[in-house]
Amino acid sequence: MNIKFPAAVSAAHDSLAPYAGWIEGILGAPKGELLTLELLTALDEVIAARIFKDVPIHGTSLQGFKLLSAAIQEWELPPDTTPRIEMQPVQDRTSGDATSWSASWRECPVAIWLTGATGPAIVANIPYTSMRNGLASDWKHWLIVARSSAASVLQALGPICNICTKRIRVTGGPSQILDDKTGNWDALVLPSDIHSLVRRDFESFFAREEWFRKHHLPFKRGYLFYGAPGNGKTSVIRAMANRPGLSLFSVNFNNNKEVDDSAVASMFESARNSAPALVILEDLDRIFPRDGSRKEEVKVSLSGLLNSLDGVAVQEGLIVAATANDPERLDPAILNRPGRFDRVIEFRNPSAEIRTGYFQKISGLDASAAAKIVESTDGFSFAQLRETYILAGQFAFEEEREIETCDLLRAAAAMRSQSCKARGGLGVKVGFGPK
Repeated sequence: MNIKFPAAVSAAHDSLAPYAGWIEGILGAPKGELLTLELLTALDEVIAARIFKDVPIHGTSLQGFKLLSAAIQEWELPPDTTPRIEMQPVQDRTSGDATSWSASWRECPVAIWLTGATGPAIVANIPYTSMRNGLASDWKHWLIVARSSAASVLQALGPICNICTKRIRVTGGPSQILDDKTGNWDALVLPSDIHSLVRRDFESFFAREEWFRKHHLPFKRGYLFYGAPGNGKTSVIRAMANRPGLSLFSVNFNNNKEVDDSAVASMFESARNSAPALVILEDLDRIFPRDGSRKEEVKVSLSGLLNSLDGVAVQEGLIVAATANDPERLDPAILNRPGRFDRVIEFRNPSAEIRTGYFQKISGLDASAAAKIVESTDGFSFAQLRETYILAGQFAFEEEREIETCDLLRAAAAMRSQSCKARGGLGVKVGFGPK
């Protein structure tokens, strides 16, 4: 017996078939004159928030969400239709109570009229089943518009959607939502050299586009961040990624079913077509080690990556941010070509000055108290500093009081003891420098 499944897109279209007449009537155009666009932003969540006027909907405090809500002038449901909305309680981070709700709109389409658009649009969140790599189910956000008004609808949505939801398109993996609360330059405690070499260089790069072109230089940039885990490489890339108007791409090298040289080349091509774009390449020393001890299942070759990085195609508006824990293990071919990475920057364990600033920033300690904690955390990474503060918070929580200096000192001692046990007397220094 042969069992055939309909194409995923066909099955998705079938879910909207009961509303076909209503959709054509609202948009004022027959099916052949309509466009179906896939979006990453859940526009219909705004309508859910309006239906539940007295229910706190998670996300309504986000800047992008508010801008999108203000842009939707009117909305309309198909006649005699009861929308299905999946509701999940969301814990309020401030009070600790489940006082807000996450609202996920389901099959029912919604018509919206946007400020500045010449015609309405239909928003639908539809079930989508794929058999590409085994049975997988998901929901797709579709925007249906008449061709005559598509340009004005996209123009109205573009700036808002960019703020509302930013996602990293991952080749060989699911898209990742970028948290705008954690990806903030001002929230980072950075050494002055990293602040200058990365933040200032990155932000001024966009302002120097005319200068690059005037001097016949390719308008592109490459950064390689290296250093022990937990010292801010990913945090800095997250801050870079949160720049408005920047398209985001990455690759899951470990997916040997989908990711090979051609997939990486296609990802770079998509990034160039979506410029300005940021391409994120993580743990290059593990994927392309100098000694050739790479994981066998990784199908991307070093030459394939280098061809994509150098590229005969125009790289205008393309930024590459790569990470490595140990550059000594990294294949020298990645580093040897000038211009492949314009900035190669080490992320070290934070100095005493940086540790002081970190603890004063997150806990408000005075100079005397901070000095004691700073001494006890010599050699800690940023990640270990954060875990120290979290553990101190646990100690204080158990006694129902605010965090005190004694909690931080106790937590630092516990973190150092835990690290010593992890080393197991093997004579290997892991995580902390000499005392």
